[in-house]
Amino acid sequence: MRLRLADLIAGSEPRTSPSADVQRRNEQLVESYNRVLALREQLASAEQLASVGQTTANLAHQVGTPLNLISGYVQLLKEEVGPGSPLFPRLALIEEQIAKVTATVRTLLDQSRHMGPKTRTTAAQLVNRVGEVMGPAFDSTKIRLVVEGTDADTPILVDVTNLELAVLNLMTNAVDAMSAGGTLTIRLERTSPTRVSINVSDTGRGISPELLPRIFEPWVSTKKPGQGTGLGLPIARDVVVAHGGSITVASEAGRGSSFTIELPADTGRERASSR
Repeated sequence: MRLRLADLIAGSEPRTSPSADVQRRNEQLVESYNRVLALREQLASAEQLASVGQTTANLAHQVGTPLNLISGYVQLLKEEVGPGSPLFPRLALIEEQIAKVTATVRTLLDQSRHMGPKTRTTAAQLVNRVGEVMGPAFDSTKIRLVVEGTDADTPILVDVTNLELAVLNLMTNAVDAMSAGGTLTIRLERTSPTRVSINVSDTGRGISPELLPRIFEPWVSTKKPGQGTGLGLPIARDVVVAHGGSITVASEAGRGSSFTIELPADTGRERASSR
């Protein structure tokens, strides 16, 4: 299957008259722009949440290590003084407060990893929706979108909003990497009876060998300062992993990049567990 962006936007509606056709296309462009703005706002919100989550994780590490040490010494002191000592209830109070601080940090970490309800869809439907949203970006560049797929109608059970944001981030990065134009290829495939893959490949500038092993780390970015937060790929990775999937990358500087998302195919067991 090979689709063009024009196919995604134009659909199969019959032509009526030139003026009606122009009006219909203008309405579709306005709708696409509105979707772009909505998804970009969601992506910005996701990046802010990821920033909070990363800061919280760092805080948990910095606070958790000395807390564990303090808790260990408190337990030793309790054993030394014994329950009959007037110091014992004070040490127990200190231990209780340490536990409260630890619980608060864990709550913050849980809140920063929120996932929405899962919906049954297909990789093709998801990619087509993101392709429609990206329409204006392709219209204003010399980039050609190609969508290829086998078994693209295999159902998947996902948080559609978060997974669309993950794919949108990969496609946006690909467009940014092809400032002089090129081809963005999306390949959909059922890699096994239980796995579906979405491959996003570009012909852009690629990723340097030094940066490639760290590309999914927070704050690491191939973009110039001020043009990227370095949080998009960590967000995409966290979303995919939360779905029981994986994301990998292959790249060569000057010859493009290829990101592959693998997700579980929808089964009755997955639908039952999501209820």
